[in-house]
Amino acid sequence: LTAFLNIKTVLNEPCLLELSNALFTASCSWLVHLASLSNQVENEEVIQMIKQLPLTSKSHRQLSYIPEFIMENITDYLVFLGRFNVQLFESLSSVNEYVTLVLVFMGDASRLRNPHLRAALAEAFEAILPNKQHGGGRTLNSAFAEAIFTHHPLIEHLPRVLLDVFVSIELTGQAVAFEQKFNYRRPMYEILEYLWKFDKHREQVKKLAAYAEEHIDDAEAPLFLRFINLLMNDANFLLDEALSQMARLKENQEAMDRGEWDSMPQEQRRDLENTFRHTGQTARYTNIMGLKTLIILDMITRSIQSIFCRPAICERLALMVNYFLQHLVGPKRRNLKVRNLNEYQFEPQKLVAKVTDIYLNFSEHDEFCTAVCNDGMSYNEQLFPQAVEVLERIGHPRERIDAFLKLSEHIKVSK
Repeated sequence: LTAFLNIKTVLNEPCLLELSNALFTASCSWLVHLASLSNQVENEEVIQMIKQLPLTSKSHRQLSYIPEFIMENITDYLVFLGRFNVQLFESLSSVNEYVTLVLVFMGDASRLRNPHLRAALAEAFEAILPNKQHGGGRTLNSAFAEAIFTHHPLIEHLPRVLLDVFVSIELTGQAVAFEQKFNYRRPMYEILEYLWKFDKHREQVKKLAAYAEEHIDDAEAPLFLRFINLLMNDANFLLDEALSQMARLKENQEAMDRGEWDSMPQEQRRDLENTFRHTGQTARYTNIMGLKTLIILDMITRSIQSIFCRPAICERLALMVNYFLQHLVGPKRRNLKVRNLNEYQFEPQKLVAKVTDIYLNFSEHDEFCTAVCNDGMSYNEQLFPQAVEVLERIGHPRERIDAFLKLSEHIKVSK
């Protein structure tokens, strides 16, 4: 700890930070300049402002000569500031240089081919988000971030860039560790949740959704269609994995309570204890990420429903919410009752509330109601009343419960 604090103090030395910022902002300007060049440009020293993204010209050959550590140094610096000196952002006059770098490179695989590095840009960009406790326990001024999300000349491209890098993580062509993929997407969720507060950014996402619906049968799937498919895949996997891990923890706790582990050889018991700890860590991680993914899905479907009501997508979504609601409020919920829920970040009440919110987002769409009713695996007429019991017990808003009851009656006659 002493070594950590010493290093942190040295790296936060004001003069060093000032010089580092000068170096990295100059590097940003240089990299963006190279990115904007084409091989046909005669005067390569003339800096031109980028007015539109994505860049349509073929990337300049000089860009391929730049070592990746130049970009890594910039992202590491921004992540460091986000964790240990977030207030410095507010005093920098050159933040726009960093934002421009992110917007130009994060969504452009032709200019930054390493998908891991493009994902790292999302983590670096997360550092400027407000309303979040950083390493020093202080938060960034919200007005500062709002100015960037509102007035930066290229910020309107952020939604497309963000969805592009989200999708590209799945298609790296390289082996990406299970947790690593979701670690990459975690800051993307944070950015997406924050930008959703701005009308101009929501409208950009709606345009992407409308384009995807118009071109849904194209040979190359549109960006938003790929995004929502991956989002539902993530929600399915993470929530299913979380529930499985919680059930496994309960089995282990019951075995310990019965004294079954006491009679085992010491080595076997040690192995079981290590497995139990690992299961707990995995459960905690999947619970956190599963809930966050569900929050994002609910947020998007509040504003965008049409594309989700296309037959194949609608059926997938209905099967997913039915399956998880059944596990959370049906008889199987007893398998999830473990000691110390907080230790594993398991919040079944929030999960039930979010799942029911997703149902309500589609309450006016008969296609969805029919798909819910036609699910012979998880849906039955007791499912929604069981959910209402849970919602009433956790003090969910009465108007939401009444709307859910109304939806329940509508679904019954939708078959």
